[in-house]
Amino acid sequence: MKDCIVLFPETFIRFNKTKGVFYNSKEKKTFLFRCNDLIYKYCMLINDPVNLYAVVIDNADKQDLLFSSWIDCIVKYKIGAIYFMENEEGKPFSFPPILNLRNEIEESQLDKSKYYSSINIAECLNEMSFFLGGGVLPEEEQDYYKQILYPVNQQSFLEVNEIRFFLENTNITHLRQINIICTVLLMYPNFEDLIRLFVSCGISVSFYMQGRYTDSFIQILEILKNTDFTLKLYFFAMEEFIKIQNCIKNYNIHYNWIFLIKNEDDFLLCEKLIKEHSLEQTDILPVLTSSNFELFKDNIFISLDNIENLSLTKQTVFCNQVINSNYWGHLFILPDGNVYSNLNKKPLGTVQEDAMELIKREIYDPDSSWKCTREKVIPCKECIYRNLCPPPSNYEFYLNRFNLCTIR
Repeated sequence: MKDCIVLFPETFIRFNKTKGVFYNSKEKKTFLFRCNDLIYKYCMLINDPVNLYAVVIDNADKQDLLFSSWIDCIVKYKIGAIYFMENEEGKPFSFPPILNLRNEIEESQLDKSKYYSSINIAECLNEMSFFLGGGVLPEEEQDYYKQILYPVNQQSFLEVNEIRFFLENTNITHLRQINIICTVLLMYPNFEDLIRLFVSCGISVSFYMQGRYTDSFIQILEILKNTDFTLKLYFFAMEEFIKIQNCIKNYNIHYNWIFLIKNEDDFLLCEKLIKEHSLEQTDILPVLTSSNFELFKDNIFISLDNIENLSLTKQTVFCNQVINSNYWGHLFILPDGNVYSNLNKKPLGTVQEDAMELIKREIYDPDSSWKCTREKVIPCKECIYRNLCPPPSNYEFYLNRFNLCTIR
């Protein structure tokens, strides 16, 4: 009689010769372990598709204390189970969580023009962000747009006719969100025409602007009160915040505050305002400056504790292997009309081109941001936690450094 170790089909395994990690996406259980030669051998056997996630245990191997403890923990953390076998013919099995892209790859290679037709490619377009321009920013803020949705330091405007042309000549069947980013929205020429354009699209729209209490701000509230658009306000100063809070409650407008965190004082103020004003929906966004990298190191970097406390579905782990969910389906349009998949990289083209063609370029690009996962960047590609981490972020592209973590 022999024992057989069988991993559950919801369990993912990643390992090297010194350590490994199991993650059960159904039970949300993570088990980190140390490898010796014996455990590494069994990991290799488990990971071989031929064995169907099941390996017979040699009774002599149970004498190894580390291996014996490893087996016990697999059961304890609901990673797998141990079955008793009377003979090899009754060996149990499981189905490893293997992402199968073979059909998609073969179909796209056989006939690219058919597979990536306008109808199919439109499924990949879910969000657009239009940076209207028209403002001058302090030097420190001029690169924020490469990290978060933030106004661009450009005095010229992206004209409403260019936006209309781009939308009308694009299959927007699957477009779910439009973001408009500007310093002062009412400075934009033909602002009300812009509003009417987005109303006609019937798509969710968010307007990003600085939270300054001015006459033009009141005019914006008057215009937006008859729409279901969302107003997103960058916190500017306490006095402005109080005035807007007192004013905006008189309007039936969806809105929320965005707090930019550059240092510890910013965070403490943000925390205070959220509590005192019962702000239910806020965006708290750290931004890199020339002097606050240590803040990121101490508070933003991913730690091993973060990974151990993750609650990922099987679909999310698969997603982390093949696409970057920070970018996938999202196009960014700057005031000069250039269109990007990632504002830290070169443009795909312009608003004068077919958006479907721009998306094809992104998908076929070997350096595609939409498909930039931890599997492709150094040093993450060698890390056993790579599929459990969030995909590479704007901060990493901005710094050209892909290990904002305390693990490596």
